[in-house]
Amino acid sequence: MKNKLKKISLSSTLLFMSSQVFALCTATECNGRDPVDWGCYADAQTVSSENIKDSVTHNVLGYVEHRYSAACKAAWSRTTSYVGAQNLSSWLRNSSDKTIFDTYYGLRNTTWSYGDMWGSFPNKACGNVRLSSNNSWGVACTGYYQN
Repeated sequence: MKNKLKKISLSSTLLFMSSQVFALCTATECNGRDPVDWGCYADAQTVSSENIKDSVTHNVLGYVEHRYSAACKAAWSRTTSYVGAQNLSSWLRNSSDKTIFDTYYGLRNTTWSYGDMWGSFPNKACGNVRLSSNNSWGVACTGYYQN
């Protein structure tokens, strides 16, 4: 019996075959790109995380994660709030401790946000949770990651 081949039309930008992820960008090609739009989230792992504490009370408000995609060879930050939908931001810093990107994504009134990717290392992830109800806030950064 002959194998029949079917023509496949792909509407998604991410391809999966046998649980293998095919990256649409790699390393510095991913700089400044959204990890969801470019499919890099599919194999991402958290390489480090840090609690975000209120600057006055030191209560934990949420956490920041340093995310890394082996397929894309790029990293980004993701911030999650424990205290409800707030003003959140996520960004990366380079080895000179300078902010690489301050663009971040997250739907309004959600408890998470994430930032653009960066494919040059080392870098570290930072996040901010700001409570609009009482004007308290917290910022945290992970340690540097070298892929």
